[in-house]
Amino acid sequence: MKTNPGGQLDPSEISGRDLQIKQLWTVLEGRCVYMNDLRRIGKTQIMVKMAAEPQPGWVCVKRDPGRFHTAEEFAR
Repeated sequence: MKTNPGGQLDPSEISGRDLQIKQLWTVLEGRCVYMNDLRRIGKTQIMVKMAAEPQPGWVCVKRDPGRFHTAEEFAR
């Protein structure tokens, strides 16, 4: 397997995260999840796979809050 620095994988190519993703869906039933870790750990890939394969009843929407500069922009 070749490394893919900075690239996005197809969700079918993301492996070894199924148990963690299952646990995250369970946590999301009752509260929020804050993912903060070192770079290159796989946080974004976990979210990519969760969005591609959502649990029944869930709709995934990707937002980048870093592009908002005021509370009004964020609220809109």
